[in-house]
Amino acid sequence: MSMVRKPLKVRFLGKPLIPPFRDSSKNLTRDLVLCMDGENIKPVVFGDRDVFSQTPWVHVDNCKKRGDDYNRYSSSLIDRLRVLVRLVKPDPDLDLLHAVFAPTAQTALVTRVLKKIKRIPCVQTLVSRPGKLTRFLLFGDRIIALSKTRQMELEHLGFHNVVLIRPGIIPPAMPGEGDIARTRNNLKIDDGIMILFPGDLAPFGGWREMLEAHRLVLEKVQSAHLVLACRKKGRGKADSPEHVRQAVINMGIEESVVILDDEVDDMASLISASSIVALPAQSLFAKSDAPLVLLEAMALKKPVLVSRIPELLEIVEDGAGLAANTGDPAALARAMLSVIKSPEQAGMLGESAFVKFNREFSATTMAFRHESLYQELAADRSRS
Repeated sequence: MSMVRKPLKVRFLGKPLIPPFRDSSKNLTRDLVLCMDGENIKPVVFGDRDVFSQTPWVHVDNCKKRGDDYNRYSSSLIDRLRVLVRLVKPDPDLDLLHAVFAPTAQTALVTRVLKKIKRIPCVQTLVSRPGKLTRFLLFGDRIIALSKTRQMELEHLGFHNVVLIRPGIIPPAMPGEGDIARTRNNLKIDDGIMILFPGDLAPFGGWREMLEAHRLVLEKVQSAHLVLACRKKGRGKADSPEHVRQAVINMGIEESVVILDDEVDDMASLISASSIVALPAQSLFAKSDAPLVLLEAMALKKPVLVSRIPELLEIVEDGAGLAANTGDPAALARAMLSVIKSPEQAGMLGESAFVKFNREFSATTMAFRHESLYQELAADRSRS
């Protein structure tokens, strides 16, 4: 009589999966868990049960607190202590740990201690590269790199347990014409070309290059508008929304630039209303190797434009997008104009991006590869 194999129970470590979802590690974990096969994997997460109401195989340690403000990018000390207390409780059925966060010395130490207490394997996803990548920060029995660039870097440091698994997202529903028209109306851009920059207000985020490139684009296409949907990540005044507004005024382009201060609630409609999505970052510090907003644009068949840094070039390989020299506004403007002036090229780029998204960046593909990795680790453990 054959034995029925029970699902592997995997405890996810990271930020609580509670709305709003505006953080790469949270979005990545949520979409991964939602797409897992409940017959093979039993995920255990901290979060809001309402998010997983349609996936009964997901066990949720509910930490939703009415009225609390979760619109922040780091958990409070009290939040972390609550999670830690729950984690150290005995759970004999637990098979694996999976850490999905940008590691710090503190979180790496806590996870290393937890591994020793639980005495089970741990998978580590390096969501974003720390400023200083040290061996202490890498604690996983398997380390998941989100790009070939990161995989090669880790292997060069002497790690031989690195696995490449591309990040994935659940594709957004295609917005209707009414949604797109409403978005443009809210932005007061009823007609003309719309260019979207969904980057960061940070020293190397690329917003300065976008403003310079937009000024050059306006010399050729007077109806062009630039929308900056940015999060402030820089610490100084030079990267504040006020400083950006002043830079726009100084350049004399304020009539054609929209700066969105608040977080965007309907990014899919904003992307669909745009002619091109550009992210000419000079560095991906504190960002995912494959920024999820670019994957969303690819899923919506929009042309994407990036700078020539290795991680971003991987996204637009195989004709899935365009690349411009890093820190070169003139090259950026030429690339944008090539799309703006050729609807045929824009359409082909959008279709190529969509094909690549389905092949490499879908959440179902990501989930399948994770399940295979979990099974491999569990088999190694049972043999030892």
